[in-house]
Amino acid sequence: MTWHEINDEMIIALPEEFDMNANLGYLKREKNECMYETENDHITRMIAIGEIRSLIQISVIDNKQMVVQFLNDSRPSEEWQREKIVKYIHEWFDLNTDLTPF
Repeated sequence: MTWHEINDEMIIALPEEFDMNANLGYLKREKNECMYETENDHITRMIAIGEIRSLIQISVIDNKQMVVQFLNDSRPSEEWQREKIVKYIHEWFDLNTDLTPF
């Protein structure tokens, strides 16, 4: 998992084969989804790490970097909590899977 922080944003490096449009197409199919919201190529959702609840908004720059912004002052103060959010996002988008065969 390669990521870093700039100000209050987390930047996650994406695999070369990653396609945000394909992901958004899948996520937008269900109009009554209660776990996340998609709007203007952004995904907004709540992620819980223990008792900490973080409201995040995800966007992607050129299919190379995923930008995670914390909304409403919900950025966890501890780095290990932010690391767990990155891990959750990696699992949610299956970023560790080799997409080359596809």
